[in-house]
Amino acid sequence: MTCFPQYSATFDNFTSGNYLLMVHKDVQPHADILVMCGTRVGQSLPSPPSATCDKACDWFFNSQLGELTYLVSGEGQVQLTLLVKEGAIPTTSVPLAVPEPILRWSHPTTWQDVEEGWGGYNHTTPAPGDDVMILPNRTILVDTDLPFLKGLYILGTLEFPVNRSNILNATCIIVAGGELKVGNFSEPLQKGQTLLIQLQASAGVYCDRLDGINIAPGTIGVYGKLQLHSAYPRKAWTHLGADIASGNERILVEDAVDWRPQDKIVLSSSSYEPHEAEILTVKEVMGQNVRIHECLSHRHLGSSHSMEDGRHISLAAEVGLLTRNIKIQPDVPCGGRMVVGSFQKPNGEEFSGTLQISNVEIQNFGSLLYPSIEFNNVSLGSWIISSTVHQSCGGGIRVYSSKSIFLYDNILFDTIGHGIDLEGQNHSLIKNLIVLTRQPQRAVDWVTGIKLNQVNDVNLTGNAVAGSERIGFHIRGHSCSVAENPWVGNVVHSSLHGLHLHKGDGLYNCTGISGFLSYKNFDYGAMFHAESNLEIDNVTLVDNVVGLLPLIYTSSAEHCSLKKKQIVLRNSIIVATSSSFDCIEDRIKPLSADFTSRDRAPNNPRGGRVGILWPGFTVEPNQWPQDAWHKVRNYPSVSGIMKLDGVTFSDFVKSCYSNDLDVCILPNLDSAGIMPLITAERTKMLKVKDQNKFYFSSPRLRKETGEMVCPGLDCESPIKYLFKDLDGSALDLPPPISVFPKSKSEWVASCFNTGIFKEDQKCTYRPSLQSYVCKQADYALLILEIIAPGRKNPSPVLSVTSGFVGTFSRIAAHPSCSASSFLPAFYSVLPINSLTKICFVNCVPQAMRFYLIGSERSSKLLAVFYFELQSPRVFFRGHFIPPTPVPSDAWQESGAIGTNYFSFMDNLLYILLQGDEPVEVHSAVSIHVAFTVTLSITLEGWETAIQQRLARFLQIGQDCIRIVHVMPGGEWTLKAIADGAAKRQHHCPTGTFCTSCPRMDQHRRLMKKMETWVPPPTYSENNSKVVVIEIGDLSAIGSAKVAPSLSTDALQRLAHQIINAQQTGELQEALDMPTEALLISLSAGVDTSGNSSSLDTGGVVYKRPYTLSIQVQPSNGEVGIELPVQPLLVFLDKQGWVVESLGPPSEPWIVAVSLEGASETVLKGHTQSEARHGRVSFSNLAVSRSGSKWYFLFTVTSPPGAKFRVRSEPFAVFPVNMGEKSTILMALILCSAASWVALCFLVFCWFKKRKIKKTKTEETCETQEEDKKKNPQVIPQHHIHHTRLQGRLEETEKEATMIQEHRGQKAMPGKLNQLPHRQSLNGLSRRTVRTVRREAVQGEDIAPVDGIAHLPSHDHILTIGAPAQQVAIRKVNNWKDSQAQLLGYQLAEQDQLLVLYPSFDQEGQRLQEQRHASKKNGDLGLYWERKSSQADSEAFHPHSLQQAPLQGQL
Repeated sequence: MTCFPQYSATFDNFTSGNYLLMVHKDVQPHADILVMCGTRVGQSLPSPPSATCDKACDWFFNSQLGELTYLVSGEGQVQLTLLVKEGAIPTTSVPLAVPEPILRWSHPTTWQDVEEGWGGYNHTTPAPGDDVMILPNRTILVDTDLPFLKGLYILGTLEFPVNRSNILNATCIIVAGGELKVGNFSEPLQKGQTLLIQLQASAGVYCDRLDGINIAPGTIGVYGKLQLHSAYPRKAWTHLGADIASGNERILVEDAVDWRPQDKIVLSSSSYEPHEAEILTVKEVMGQNVRIHECLSHRHLGSSHSMEDGRHISLAAEVGLLTRNIKIQPDVPCGGRMVVGSFQKPNGEEFSGTLQISNVEIQNFGSLLYPSIEFNNVSLGSWIISSTVHQSCGGGIRVYSSKSIFLYDNILFDTIGHGIDLEGQNHSLIKNLIVLTRQPQRAVDWVTGIKLNQVNDVNLTGNAVAGSERIGFHIRGHSCSVAENPWVGNVVHSSLHGLHLHKGDGLYNCTGISGFLSYKNFDYGAMFHAESNLEIDNVTLVDNVVGLLPLIYTSSAEHCSLKKKQIVLRNSIIVATSSSFDCIEDRIKPLSADFTSRDRAPNNPRGGRVGILWPGFTVEPNQWPQDAWHKVRNYPSVSGIMKLDGVTFSDFVKSCYSNDLDVCILPNLDSAGIMPLITAERTKMLKVKDQNKFYFSSPRLRKETGEMVCPGLDCESPIKYLFKDLDGSALDLPPPISVFPKSKSEWVASCFNTGIFKEDQKCTYRPSLQSYVCKQADYALLILEIIAPGRKNPSPVLSVTSGFVGTFSRIAAHPSCSASSFLPAFYSVLPINSLTKICFVNCVPQAMRFYLIGSERSSKLLAVFYFELQSPRVFFRGHFIPPTPVPSDAWQESGAIGTNYFSFMDNLLYILLQGDEPVEVHSAVSIHVAFTVTLSITLEGWETAIQQRLARFLQIGQDCIRIVHVMPGGEWTLKAIADGAAKRQHHCPTGTFCTSCPRMDQHRRLMKKMETWVPPPTYSENNSKVVVIEIGDLSAIGSAKVAPSLSTDALQRLAHQIINAQQTGELQEALDMPTEALLISLSAGVDTSGNSSSLDTGGVVYKRPYTLSIQVQPSNGEVGIELPVQPLLVFLDKQGWVVESLGPPSEPWIVAVSLEGASETVLKGHTQSEARHGRVSFSNLAVSRSGSKWYFLFTVTSPPGAKFRVRSEPFAVFPVNMGEKSTILMALILCSAASWVALCFLVFCWFKKRKIKKTKTEETCETQEEDKKKNPQVIPQHHIHHTRLQGRLEETEKEATMIQEHRGQKAMPGKLNQLPHRQSLNGLSRRTVRTVRREAVQGEDIAPVDGIAHLPSHDHILTIGAPAQQVAIRKVNNWKDSQAQLLGYQLAEQDQLLVLYPSFDQEGQRLQEQRHASKKNGDLGLYWERKSSQADSEAFHPHSLQQAPLQGQL
């Protein structure tokens, strides 16, 4: 296989007499070969080189064997460059005859066969102003001074002698398949001889006489071969050897030079201003000392910066020679151009150009439209060596659609446009110097010294960009997998961006960047925004405003899939303030900064320089020029980490004796979203104090007061940062070391135990760092990405870790991942080895993804709280991970990634994360049915039987039902499972923590509640179990799809059916097992919004009713008039407890009433009523026909399966007395005549009485005020209540006696009696009841009468409010007893207990004593929830009350 080796190498430790013979095989027979040792170009030999006779880099090529042999010799270090290019293939047809010998320009015979119209026609030599054509297969040697030529067309060979000076003056030159030649590598133009090629661009004549070629005046078109070689100089450019102050006329250079007087040299800038480069004229050279004619205008550096560890960094300015013996220039500035390309003539003949020049000076070329030298579609071996392009009106060298261009030891100075702009592949740039690259006017794209972002496989070695108005190196990078580093020794300074890589640049998988020194750049030493992983190696950054800004984005096709990206900075040095930094001259802003103010790098709040600006990982590239370079949004779909390996931070100090502080690592405040983790190994911070290592800004002060405001536990907390020193080398502490700033809630002392978890013994707050430093503590970033949001916005998200309550920072996912909205994501900093609970304030998302960043070898256990029963599906790498039967303490040490368990008693999903592998959690669209079953004997296969029977009953497939959990327990266990509010209060902080800063006492109560809560006990009733069944789309358990086969409406209908079947007994019959209680829970995926038939059980436990009882019997009444006492019914279970919940909320039970033995027309009023809280009340019932024994028949009409019927006690309906009506009518008629007299009298009396009453009231008030002043003692409130109620009791007893005598009957004893909410009680007037209620409300601790539900007979249970507040009472015999019970309830309510006993004085006192004893013993139940509204009172929430017989609780 033919090879074309190209490389640069350094051979070290050579001594006199040492040598090597290097051999390359399989080289193309017609290859172009260049071997250089330092600046010496090796010579071609006729035989293999000899160490005794030949010099270094001389070579021999055996074309028959394809072997290249060259000699390496010298002393010390020998720098060698080998370039083997593909040889030029003749583009014109090879002549059959042997070419004629060389002809001379001055001989008329040379021009024979020249056609008319061309110079030399008719056997004459070309005259001034002629177009001259060098015919094919003809070689002409210039042996005389040439006249001015209009156009020079070279189809053959035109050669200039190497021992004579010449001038070629032409309007334009075209080399079309021929060759223009001046010497070669072995025999260049001799010293002291010159060649000037002057292009008359001002003539305005185009070279267009060849078909297919048309070039402008002042242009050299190379479509053949152009060889120009000069022997001068020995050293093209070097560095200053010492610092030189302004005003000097002598400079010291690093190397000895052979420059001559009157030569022009360029001295590069040593500051941030590239325009401080200077053109100087050599006056005298003595070795390394160069005297100049001018005085220096600026300071220039020639020294190095010495580090504490002994390393040295050269910051010397570059000095280059611009003058060469061969010079090409136009007659007017900006008029010249050189084009190297290829074209095809109409007859099919092809021409391809090759440019090979060395030590050539090109001046005043280019324009705003084109560069000085342009390669277009060139694939042969072209090179430019030790040449200069300066003072151009356009760019320097541009190469596109070409390959294998070699640029070595060239100088480009003062170009308007890119200095070197390469596209194509396999190019080599070695030891080139670019000084002062200017930005073209009105150009949008930033100008670059060396632009390589569109080139593949480029060798970049030893180049220097010494000043650019915008960018130094615009690079693409090299492959990360190459064995040898192809980039080394490159330098850039005095630009805005030293190294620059932006969107569209970089390689696909991994971009390598290495071998750069970047210093004194006004914005960034290096700014990278790559589309792939970044590996930065052997980069030195010194005196840059921001040393490094690394950013990574993913392609548009990867937006919605998780991608792992990393940035590695290896074996690099970052120096903030070097020893050569000048506090006056180096603070001057460059001219180019005024035109790019909107693109400025972010300021260091402390005023100094920044080593690394916090990296970013995003799916959306920077939107420059709309946004500044550093502004990005970090989306969660990119898992990013930055690794520092062998990095040295040095000389981050308080610069210039001011308050400016350099900072090693600074957050990017303009970068939104997730802040990636930064880790460090083998990293040192030399001469760096704590205050210079990190800087995290503190909360802002309130402007009007200047005081810091406690921001509370912000539910949308600010950006979080985490730095980890893995081996302790950077921070000099026991590893691993984690550093993170304070959260907002921690800046004020009253905010207690909020923010990131911190162990007191390991974590300390360092004010100088403004962050916590935790030694031997491993932390990581936890990313929570929402895949399917569910019904509500899931934010905010809280974390609870060992008593520390923190908030996740919220960010938005990329819009392309969701057509409807921005899906949010969250992240936080959490400890690795501690359990963390995740709490969603609004709702748990239907699908989410968890993964860690920064825990490559560690595991993290999470517990996600769900609002309802759930059976989450956990997936790892697309595979379903079934839940474990029970949790284990060994999970974190030996558990596999994705191990999970859902606790039905806690509503917590425990899940194990490891490394940075993502784990997905999906919630199915389903309902959960939990019910109790009592088995006399535990039968084998009873679980399968339940599934089969339930599926058959619901008429759905058995694959839609599965048992997810079975536990021992009964109704109380079911109620504990249903009590989601108590679970949430235990595991998660309340919502108020998101809006206000928790005070210390509030926080302690929360922590005490969260730490002392234990799971509720389960009753060990023999063979009583709680079975939890999931119903829904279970066919997709093994996949991450959420596509239910049962619709939401279908699931809701099933829930309604199950509830009704449970309470009617149909479910027990279908299962053939006793089921006493049932709980229905809908998953978050069942959307009930906007549906009138939606099911919202709220954690209700449905019990089966067994009895429909009449609690209040109807009273006697009169025909057509509403009965004074309307009937009230209640549903009871087996134990006589009220069944509070009957049917789904949208389908309550309905009871109809009818009159036994009468048609429907006889009974008037509302004959149907819905059951509310287990009770059915009727209103407006009236009988239109009199009778002594009427009976009401009550029947449950809905749901159809409910078989309940009850008959009331008899009641009488009396006819209306007609005589009484006539008397009343007569009285009205008689009184009408005197009504005006009565009215006047009444008005007079009313005013009289009002005046008297007002006077008495004023006297009473004055008397009371005087008494208060005399006796300031306050009457106890309970005494006032007792006095008022005692008087009301006497009044009520009198009225009750009058009513009984009037009705001629007394209260009928029944199974249950009821004190209705808005009615009379067996004839007790509504006015009296309202009066009692009003008096009760006036007391602070007296509950309203409306809270009383019923007055049952003996051996029955009274339910007040929620099902848990149930109290046994005794039989009510008369109205006095009922009123005594009412008053007993109101007085006892002061102590928050419900007591309805006829003998309040004895029983009430006994119950209070028992209550206080129970409180002292601490057996009030594990689900009692205290809420303190006053210091001396407590309320107990019945929803969390552990239910048991009343005697056991009191």
